[in-house]
Amino acid sequence: QKMSSEAKGNPPLPLLFALAYCLSFNILPSIGMGVVCGPCKMYDETSDTCICNDADPPQNRHSNFVEPRDERRKLVNENIRLLGLFDTDNWDWGEELFNYTMSMINDPNDGWQDDILGNDTAFIEWEVKNSACDGTTASRAYWAYRTEHDDTPPHGLVGCRCSSASISSANVAGLEGVVQVSPASTAKELGDRAEYPFFARTVASNLFFSKAIVATLRGLDWDRVSVLQTDTPFSTGLSIDFQQLWTGEHDDASGIWEGEIAYSHSIVINRDDTVNEESAEKALKGVPTDDPINNSRVILLIAHDQHAFSVLKTAAEMNFQPDTIWIGVDAWSNAYPRDMDEFMSLFPSDAHPGYLGITPYLNKNDDKSNFLPTLQEAQNRDGKMPWPELPHHSAVQMVDSILALVMALVATPPGDRRDGNVVMSRLLDLDLDGVGGRVRFTPNGDREDPRYSLFNFRRASEGDHATWVNIGQTGSEIGSAEIDLTEFCFADVGCRLDSAPSDSYPVPEPRLAVWIPAVIGVIAALLVGATFSYIRVARKKKQMASQMTEMQKKIEAVKNIDNDLDDINKVVDDAKRQQASLIMKRAALQGGVPSTWVDSPDTLVPVTPEDEEYWAVFEKMRETIPDVHISKLWRVQNKSLWSYYSFHRDRLEMNNIQPNERRVWHGTSVLDPSIVYADKMDGFMMQFAAQGLWGRGIYFADKASYSKNYSHKPTKFQTSDRPAPTESELEMFLTRLLVGKETKLNQNRALTVPPIDSKTGLKYNSVTGNTAGSQVWIVYENGRAYPEYLVRYYVGNRDESRSPYESKKEARKSRRWSSCSFELDASTSNTSSSNLQASAPNLGARQGSWEFLSETGWVAYDAINNALIEKTFQAYSVAATAPSIVVIKGPRWEYEVDVANMKQRNIQHPDSTERQIHFRSI
Repeated sequence: QKMSSEAKGNPPLPLLFALAYCLSFNILPSIGMGVVCGPCKMYDETSDTCICNDADPPQNRHSNFVEPRDERRKLVNENIRLLGLFDTDNWDWGEELFNYTMSMINDPNDGWQDDILGNDTAFIEWEVKNSACDGTTASRAYWAYRTEHDDTPPHGLVGCRCSSASISSANVAGLEGVVQVSPASTAKELGDRAEYPFFARTVASNLFFSKAIVATLRGLDWDRVSVLQTDTPFSTGLSIDFQQLWTGEHDDASGIWEGEIAYSHSIVINRDDTVNEESAEKALKGVPTDDPINNSRVILLIAHDQHAFSVLKTAAEMNFQPDTIWIGVDAWSNAYPRDMDEFMSLFPSDAHPGYLGITPYLNKNDDKSNFLPTLQEAQNRDGKMPWPELPHHSAVQMVDSILALVMALVATPPGDRRDGNVVMSRLLDLDLDGVGGRVRFTPNGDREDPRYSLFNFRRASEGDHATWVNIGQTGSEIGSAEIDLTEFCFADVGCRLDSAPSDSYPVPEPRLAVWIPAVIGVIAALLVGATFSYIRVARKKKQMASQMTEMQKKIEAVKNIDNDLDDINKVVDDAKRQQASLIMKRAALQGGVPSTWVDSPDTLVPVTPEDEEYWAVFEKMRETIPDVHISKLWRVQNKSLWSYYSFHRDRLEMNNIQPNERRVWHGTSVLDPSIVYADKMDGFMMQFAAQGLWGRGIYFADKASYSKNYSHKPTKFQTSDRPAPTESELEMFLTRLLVGKETKLNQNRALTVPPIDSKTGLKYNSVTGNTAGSQVWIVYENGRAYPEYLVRYYVGNRDESRSPYESKKEARKSRRWSSCSFELDASTSNTSSSNLQASAPNLGARQGSWEFLSETGWVAYDAINNALIEKTFQAYSVAATAPSIVVIKGPRWEYEVDVANMKQRNIQHPDSTERQIHFRSI
């Protein structure tokens, strides 16, 4: 709110007074005077002229030029200021290209875009800062620019490279109405005009790129692929978009086919932007190369170039399956490893890496050929080695991003150049013949009608370094791929094939029966052995005696090591339990967590059929799926997510809005549920949301039968920290949802936020409607839902190995049954305490606590276990037929507490240790 006047184009008054003061005394900043003088010149106060900068090479010097002081002031006032934000470490060419492009735009006589500035704009000032590849660095770089320029924002922003950095800078710059054009960021959420109204890009979103990948793979007649992605927002988002498009049955221009994901894994990126080697090795070792029938030799690697080549290097060092066909996305296709010599040394001199890369279309039009010679001439003039070609496909997009933003700003009247809405409308109206071809924008600011170039990473001849060779192009539609196989070299398979190799590894041919060579070998060995047996027997006895002695020493050493490891593991286990206990205690001090939570270091805590919780969830599912059975049920204990969820509930209450909390169902489709329950910030995220009947939002259903259609189908390669599933099992969440104030609407795919309540002038919190026989709720922001339970289930006849009990009544007969009562409401009250909890006993009649006798004396149980024991005691006291035994969980073990015989038994310890218990009255 404090920045609103500046965002609307009205500089703060103190800044205007300061500027007027500077003008009156002719003490304009030196950069302003230097810029007016033009390239390679500087302002000299003594002579009041523009003179050569002696630091520049002689060939760059221009003749002296004198301009009247008043005219200089006018030009400075009309200058446009651009900020370039790039990952200058990985785009080491970026700053140089940006500087030359801006100099060439400012030069009206170099033969390239000479008339772009027009009559109203004298010069474009610019500056480049490093945004790295993360949001924090990007936002800091933007604010550093403002600080260095008297808290004045730039007129426009070109950048960033990485989507995470662009998201951050777009959020910050958007507050001030600064229009941003990115040459490389493809995250789908950046195309949301409601969230990013002043963002555009000269590349298409991940959605179009995902379609181009599908078109390319189908052009090679492949229908099975593995996916490896890093855990960056760009990679995760693109992976989800691709898998949603790829999986399942299709009937299109390529025929009837079913897309399969053979394997999928996420690779961790360290805080220093390097690949976690252990994670990369784990991902590669997990590829089922020993299962050729189910595996795929085609692997889509989704990563930025600095990460991708690190993964590929690890694969080569591990001697990973040599005939793998690696598919590269635009973030690393047509790029090269930092140390090319080291990288190529990992391959035999006659072997081709064989990667297939997909990049935005590289155009060879006249404008590019005109730009490149002009750039080379400028580099020659500065004594630099001219580039034979632009260093990267993103370099083309960078130049076009600069051109588009400059043309939009020049087309905007000077008085409106700080009005982001006006500048954005000029940008979206552009039809530019750029360096990379025709540039037009969709209403969302994405590149319109994108096309893509296809490249093959191969050697020109034996011993040469590999280079990227253009082998075709594709659009985003099935059937649009044009691939020249005569230019394609596949790794370990060959070049110039008539058709692409299969997407599956070859299944080994049947071999000669194993027993035949074995029998022949045995016979030969017997014959030879009979001849030399008398020599060998004596020698063998002596060797065996020596070996037995050495073996005995090794066995003793291994035992000692194992004992030490056992001691260490016990210490680690104790530390984890203590950590979990401390977290629970801290949470209790901060406002509490659901009382069903137990001390555990794990995020997923199993809920067994011996627990009331299990049957409460089961019965809610059975309301709409009559033949459903639960095979696994986990409670999600994620303190970070719970705190974020509680924050949103408190925020609603502070605004006098009833949270209206409900328990509803949600299926994640192709998205692995671990991305939700293991996240430490948001859980259910808008960036993964798909377009639905009520627009792009996060959907939840009242009926499990509805969410069943969107259930996740786990595979043995995609289950994260969960056990491998059987073939028929599915997974979905039972969640808590803060509905807040809702409005019921008819279907409207254009929705991006809830509408405004005409009575209050505020937006509704949620939208609701009915579809497929179920009421659904849609929220359009993160943090409004908590994944309380993850349910793995199957439909049909009960399998006793997975679902041991037919009913709760049968389960009650188990000696491990927990007598803690439990209730699962369809909707809950607006308190922060859980409705999934042990019913509190009536302690009014008995003031005190339960204790057990330890070696050092009587020790009180904690509050949760004390309540469970007291509840069991009261129930047993009223009716002798009620259970007298309750199972409780301690920091390390589980115990069976018998209130009839006043004993506690450790049911996990090998000795089944028993202790006395009693109730100490206060």
